[in-house]
Amino acid sequence: MARTKIVGVIGFVLTVSGWTTQAVAVDGIKLLSQPKTFPIVISTPGSYRLKKNITVPDENTTAIQITVSNVTLDLNGFSIIGPTVCSGNPTVTSCTPVGSGTGIQATANNVTILNGMITGMGNIGIAMGQGRIEGVTVSNNGLDGLNGAIYSSISRVVATNNGRIGIGTGAFCNISNSVSSGNKDRGIGAADGSSVSGNVVVNNGGDGIWTNSDSSVIGNTVRFSGGYGIFMFDGGYANNVSTGNTLGAVSGGINMGHNVCNLSLCP
Repeated sequence: MARTKIVGVIGFVLTVSGWTTQAVAVDGIKLLSQPKTFPIVISTPGSYRLKKNITVPDENTTAIQITVSNVTLDLNGFSIIGPTVCSGNPTVTSCTPVGSGTGIQATANNVTILNGMITGMGNIGIAMGQGRIEGVTVSNNGLDGLNGAIYSSISRVVATNNGRIGIGTGAFCNISNSVSSGNKDRGIGAADGSSVSGNVVVNNGGDGIWTNSDSSVIGNTVRFSGGYGIFMFDGGYANNVSTGNTLGAVSGGINMGHNVCNLSLCP
């Protein structure tokens, strides 16, 4: 009898909270795919990866809930997709249908979300506490693209055409090298002690960049906002370009130098 030698990959099935994921023992990463019921609940620390796109049935359904700390979720180039579409050009004026569904809802700390897209959710694309978001696009969500992060790092995020804020965070966040455009309200909103650097913020309905106390705004390009280009309660700003914004280039803050306001150096 001929024998077949199998080398390298050993799989097993793990069932948690009503959903099934295929885990690959070689690297220990659990693969997530379309579930029979929502939400997918991640309640065990570890690394997870999307195997394919996940589509929710309506605007009130949340796709993934992360309820435990120390989780990495790699979207692996795939998307979480809902039915909501936002309209208006170049800035969103309305989204429909809107509801309570969130793409990824993380209620624990030290959560990392990487490399994919969340689009068309009835409420928020990503709602999270403390962690890291990198290489993710959030678009056409009924409320915010990203909201709620605190003590977090947010980089290489693209937030476009959402029904309120593109990227909104709590205190002590670092928002860098991201794009926020076409959102109905603010492009980027960050609470106390945050750093906003190296971002491109264009055609948002409210202020382009809005920060609370003790924040810094460094090296951003902000154009064609419906409010101020940069609005700060205090803190410093430097090396920014702010042009064509309806209420003005900058309001508040301390000019630390090398800022361009409407094609001239800021006063």
